Amino acid sequence: MRKLILLLLLPALFGFTYPETVTVSLPSDTNKYYLDLSAGGNGTGTSGSPWNSWANAETGINGKARPCYLYVKGTETVSGNFVWDQSGTGAGSELVITNWPGETAVTTVSVSGTDGFRLNATHLIIDGSSQSSPALKWYNSDNSDGYTIRSYAGCNNTTVLRRVEIQGGLLALEIQGGICIYNNVIHGSGSHCVYLSGSTTSGARSPMTKGNIVYNAGRNGIQHNPHDSNRQIIDGETMYNCLFDNAEHGITILSGTGSGGTINGLLVANNLIWDNGDNGIKWSGGADYAGTITNVDVFNNTIVGGITVQTASGSVGTTFSNNALTGVKSESGSFAAESDNEYSYSTANFVSASDASDDFLKIKASNNGYDTNPPVDYDYFGNSRSATAPDIGAHEYGGVTPPVSVIVGLTGVSGAIFE
Repeated sequence: MRKLILLLLLPALFGFTYPETVTVSLPSDTNKYYLDLSAGGNGTGTSGSPWNSWANAETGINGKARPCYLYVKGTETVSGNFVWDQSGTGAGSELVITNWPGETAVTTVSVSGTDGFRLNATHLIIDGSSQSSPALKWYNSDNSDGYTIRSYAGCNNTTVLRRVEIQGGLLALEIQGGICIYNNVIHGSGSHCVYLSGSTTSGARSPMTKGNIVYNAGRNGIQHNPHDSNRQIIDGETMYNCLFDNAEHGITILSGTGSGGTINGLLVANNLIWDNGDNGIKWSGGADYAGTITNVDVFNNTIVGGITVQTASGSVGTTFSNNALTGVKSESGSFAAESDNEYSYSTANFVSASDASDDFLKIKASNNGYDTNPPVDYDYFGNSRSATAPDIGAHEYGGVTPPVSVIVGLTGVSGAIFE
């Protein structure tokens, strides 16, 4: 049974509605520890005597009973490479890093090359408490070098990064392996905001990238690109994201350069994509990129702009269906399967084409589309999709918006409300 909890949607910081909130099941807070990044001296980890740096907290929490919470406030600049490798011990015994109640924590990274604030931990939940006003923030004022946050390949889908703000760096967020990237605000990178470089572990699940607001990348918003022959994206999901004002494409689906990597199983659905410098989605495989793309579904996206399809004819099991695009398809190849897309879709079909409106990019009336239910059974705005009269794009006109919580699909995340 594929499950996740979908909560009520809130008015957006930018005018449009926020993506769905992905709710994870948090363990008990029996064991509590405290980190004040602005404290003058290092303490013992209590609220009255907190640790005073990420490095001291990482050392101090080692060996403490799980589950446990680390509450963080204050500011710190981290220079060079820093690795957080303290983990939880299993479902229900996670290590949770969150903000000190009522406080905010700001970490500034000063890094170069491949340095960054690195994660190398499983059964770890980092939660900034709010997408509209994240209480955990990672900033990198240099968007020409380094990584703001970077995960090692040892992370898996029990590692959750949720409701935090990540800004700057050559790459704002670079993911090796597979983690859950939920409801974050990621922006201002010199190159890509979210770079999904794949896993070196055979059969490893790839990142679940859901409900993020991604904007102002120097190149692409979310890039799927396992570069090397030993890297792969397997059964990843990129859904309910809002991507805009990125200098090149909103989303790219690439099969690596050089020796090439593998994408085998990827669902890109219910994303809102607009006002990017090039097309909404770029899809490349075959001669231009040495790897392979198989079993990729791109369903029910609303794209203000077009798409680029580059040598995709060498792909197997790739499907592009039920997308609404105000632009056209630029192609040097074609999809394995394509149906029920609307190119040159008129903005007159939207209730509002202004991102200052809560009705931004919602469709006015029903348009017959392709039945993608399942796997796409809810739209970007939280409406259930109808299997009998499904609509095109990221919005299901006349669908039922869930009242408080509705079970919708996700799978394979230990320690969350999934079975």
